[in-house]
Amino acid sequence: MRNSPAPFVGILCLVLLTATYQPAAGAACGDGVVDPGEQCDDGPFNGNPTVSCCTATCQFAAVGSMCGCVCGSMVCDGADHCATCGDVNGDGAINIGDALVVAQFDVGIRQCGSGMFVYPAACDINRDGACNIGDALRMAQCDVGLISCEFMFCTPFTCP
Repeated sequence: MRNSPAPFVGILCLVLLTATYQPAAGAACGDGVVDPGEQCDDGPFNGNPTVSCCTATCQFAAVGSMCGCVCGSMVCDGADHCATCGDVNGDGAINIGDALVVAQFDVGIRQCGSGMFVYPAACDINRDGACNIGDALRMAQCDVGLISCEFMFCTPFTCP
């Protein structure tokens, strides 16, 4: 391993990647800086839904737009964040916490889009057009291993 080229290759890749992206001179969509008139700017990733919820024109992708992977298990929240379908509380996992938030919303004791309910766009995992106890049940079933937690193509949900 003493003569291994791996450290050199890693450094070379880092240098090449760093040198590949250079912000454009002046204010321009795609320079990686949010300028006046832009809602977001992810540089060279604008308009690439597999990695960004920022469009090629530096505006937030519509709430519920697919993002993150071609498998369709993530949605844009309307504010340049890609949320996993079912992860309504934004903790990075789909579990009983998400089910509780949705159940509380369904019975009227939790307000949509506030507190722990940070990603309502990721709620409608059973694709019935609502965010309700049916979604909460699927989240709870996922948490205990009864069903897969890979919810494909959740329907965009917006707060009423």
